[in-house]
Amino acid sequence: MVSQRPLELAGSAIVMEQTHFTTDRVAAEIARLAAAPEKLTEMAAAARGQGILDGADRLADLVMRMVELGAQA
Repeated sequence: MVSQRPLELAGSAIVMEQTHFTTDRVAAEIARLAAAPEKLTEMAAAARGQGILDGADRLADLVMRMVELGAQA
């Protein structure tokens, strides 16, 4: 049994054991999701709720602050 991951717990990802990760299984999951666009919308919303939407900006700010501190030293 695969332990649940945070994104799976949030409802934004599907996790499966490596032994079950076959072309047939992936195709079946894609077909299931394609038949339920509302589920895809829910998963997308759940994924957005798990992320840091401005993460790249935060990282860039941190790098710039570190560069400035290095220049002052």
